[in-house]
Amino acid sequence: MIAYQTAITALKEGKIDRVIVVDSEGGVLTRNFEDAGVDLDKVTYLPVKSIEDCSVKMTQMYDMFDQC
Repeated sequence: MIAYQTAITALKEGKIDRVIVVDSEGGVLTRNFEDAGVDLDKVTYLPVKSIEDCSVKMTQMYDMFDQC
């Protein structure tokens, strides 16, 4: 919940443009962002099934950002 509130506050105050939510438990509720008035286009949801899956996806994201 603390991570949600931090991301919501940062988005609403314009401190960040986008947030990537990595979820390994299936507990992410985009409704939390929506209820807070956050544009859901600024929230990317990234479900993972395991630590290994998370590692692979994070490495892929890093490589993508590194190429920009």
